[in-house]
Amino acid sequence: MKALVAENISKIYRKGSIGSGSLAKELESGIKSLFNKKSKETIDKNFHKSLDQINFEIEEGDRVGIIGKNGAGKSTLLKIISRITTPTHGKIKGHGRVASLLEVGTGFHPELTGLENIFLNGSIIGMKNAEIKANLDSIISFSGVGSYINTPVKRYSSGMYVRLAFSIAAHLQSEILIVDEVLAVGDLEFQKMCLDKMKELSQSEGKTILFVSHNLNSVSTLCNNSMLLESGKLLQFGKTEDVINTYIQKNNVSKPLNERTDKRGNQKIRLTQFRWFTQNEQMVVSGQDTFLELFLFSSLTQDTSVEISIAIDHQEGFRISILNNTLISENCILKEGENKVTFKISTLPLPIGIYPCTFYLSSSGEIFEWIKDAFNLEVFGESYYPNGNSLPKKQGFVYLPFTIN
Repeated sequence: MKALVAENISKIYRKGSIGSGSLAKELESGIKSLFNKKSKETIDKNFHKSLDQINFEIEEGDRVGIIGKNGAGKSTLLKIISRITTPTHGKIKGHGRVASLLEVGTGFHPELTGLENIFLNGSIIGMKNAEIKANLDSIISFSGVGSYINTPVKRYSSGMYVRLAFSIAAHLQSEILIVDEVLAVGDLEFQKMCLDKMKELSQSEGKTILFVSHNLNSVSTLCNNSMLLESGKLLQFGKTEDVINTYIQKNNVSKPLNERTDKRGNQKIRLTQFRWFTQNEQMVVSGQDTFLELFLFSSLTQDTSVEISIAIDHQEGFRISILNNTLISENCILKEGENKVTFKISTLPLPIGIYPCTFYLSSSGEIFEWIKDAFNLEVFGESYYPNGNSLPKKQGFVYLPFTIN
């Protein structure tokens, strides 16, 4: 059975504030402008299409991630599904009750205690008083704020707010649970608890989960399917791994170095070109010796000893490792004009993927160039272990060499 069906969903917002003097006049003005063919330029200028003809079908029990850059329309879509707002065009059909957690503290009264807010918030999202009482101990236990349950929530941290709000929403006997980026304010342990809880609700109770997050690892861990939004349009809906790969490919393409306007440093020495390669191939392959060739131009007349640093990041934003000549006490001397420096990584331990790299060049505290996400390391193949095996999917970020005796 379909849990949700969206048919040509569009949402148009009028920019600015209402200023015609009355709501009736404002509506009249808006309707006239929409039907006036000569005012298309005015319509484009005064209206913003947050969602544009979105169509999808979600099965009961699916765990669906919703990803995209800020402003893509993710939160607007969730508000329409949650019935907080209505679409301008199209319709959405849902099966069963919806529990949503969209903003920190929504439905909480700051002067009331945590216990009182459990009953207040539970009633707002549709729980009956008997249902709240039956689940009270479990709600408090899962939230982890039992020591402060009789404290006014105005004294809670944002993380405590989210812990309690999620715990309430998770215990609602709903068919659909919607969770926005709010989990990002919780600690890592609680985020894992939430992901495990959502997976359990989906698998054991058949609850449909919609999960918005910029943390692609969390989306990959929880969701079997995902959708990618961009500028209000649905670009892709399918298996999470495929959708995340599309998102990474679209958003990790580096600009040519000579077109970058975000460089920091005095540019007395600058990076002009780079090249990743393996010994026998143009493309980089896991398990192979990998080389990074840097071409540097120095406008200094004297030879200069420099520190060169290349930080290798995961696409989800955390640092994997760093290449830096000072770590191995290697002195890099650059002469005036063109220079070439080559780094070698023995038996590259990274799985297939795209890894943004930040470039940093300095000498004695003087920064010549600092470029965040200057270029990407793109790993195309996996053949790390001698027998050609690779890491099982979602089982790690790096390969470790090991033997068994």
